[in-house]
Amino acid sequence: MRDPDRDYGRLRDIIQAADHIAAFTEGYSQEQLLADKLRYFAVVKNVEIIGEAAFMLSLEFKEKHSQMPWNDIIRMRHVLVHGYATILPELLWQTALVDVPILKKQVEAIVNSLPDRAFPNDTANQKSQSAKIDEIVHETAIATLRAAIWPRSA
Repeated sequence: MRDPDRDYGRLRDIIQAADHIAAFTEGYSQEQLLADKLRYFAVVKNVEIIGEAAFMLSLEFKEKHSQMPWNDIIRMRHVLVHGYATILPELLWQTALVDVPILKKQVEAIVNSLPDRAFPNDTANQKSQSAKIDEIVHETAIATLRAAIWPRSA
């Protein structure tokens, strides 16, 4: 069962992944992004993270915020993970540059509208720990992508 107390953290994951996508695409054209495999797969991974975070939101939360395109977000994640060979670069580019910034603003508005008491287990210390974990996960993801793209010679 999905835990409603964790919804806030999942929303933060969406915002953070959106920030990563913005950083990875800033100053790049679609062609440049496609040529830079490390950046390209970093964008793919962060779109996947957004989809996974949306999938892991509690059903109650998604029903309460039914104006959000949760199913589309989750389907995009499924395509990237399971149909990776069918990824259309134009669709990924559209998602990264248009859809994700809109989603980020919508999620930020939801987060800002939530009363602090909605997440009693989210203390300042947990937020700090979460930031440290996010940094470690990000570094690990980059190292994994590098290893996948530029494997060491045997």
